[in-house]
Amino acid sequence: MVNLARFYKNRFRDRCFVFDKSVRASDCCAVNNVDHFCTAKRGEVCVKQFAGERDFDVLFAIDGSSSQMFGSALSKIDFALKLAEKLGDIARKVGDRVGLLLFSEDIELYEPPCPHPCVPNLSNRHLGQKSNPCAAVKFLQNMLRTSSIVFFVSDFLYPDRIREHLLEALKTLSKRHDLICVQLADRIDVAIPPIGRLRLQDAESLDCVLCNSNDRYFSNIHNNIDIKWASKLHKDAERAGLKFITIRNGCNVEAAIKKCLNKRLAYA
Repeated sequence: MVNLARFYKNRFRDRCFVFDKSVRASDCCAVNNVDHFCTAKRGEVCVKQFAGERDFDVLFAIDGSSSQMFGSALSKIDFALKLAEKLGDIARKVGDRVGLLLFSEDIELYEPPCPHPCVPNLSNRHLGQKSNPCAAVKFLQNMLRTSSIVFFVSDFLYPDRIREHLLEALKTLSKRHDLICVQLADRIDVAIPPIGRLRLQDAESLDCVLCNSNDRYFSNIHNNIDIKWASKLHKDAERAGLKFITIRNGCNVEAAIKKCLNKRLAYA
């Protein structure tokens, strides 16, 4: 955990300084952090000076709709909360404030960033059936007043129209905040095991379909659709300039944390 805390601080240390003023390079022994705007305005090289370090806010936005209750070994929502708890502990040890947003079709839970976060117990909580991620992103834009780190955790299994609007909203959010999109993927999302005839039901729309998982033709179509959908999702996210990663549901939490932090390049 200590190594992860050091790794976390290394990834975000360039965000931990409070800007004080710009001075001439001749009056300062350090020539790093050149203030290009002030240099162009004054006609002489100026550098930035910082007053000291600051703590900042880390917020986890997690999709808590009924479709996130699915999972081959562990439900996606449970793994997302476990990831948020471990990563939140690391951020708290560094001195940052941690918050949590749980959303479905409405805002189910919002805990503003604070020094002592706690992950809620969802065993007796009735979450919404459908998901409205765009409303959650709009809520974040209104609530987060200062530049923050946002981990947006979901499986991103949305219809094309909703996904397009979501990526546009996330693109707008990323202009002000350090946004990392985390997609939770389960192994059954990729390949359905050959166990015979199945009755599959969409957890949000409640639509049902009958299929034969032993049918090779069905398996090939399912795999091809999943590969094309995942490829299009990553291309759209890359085109929008988003930091986007995929984590397998139920994997090692420390490995998942390192993967999340690796998406944010170390400050040079």
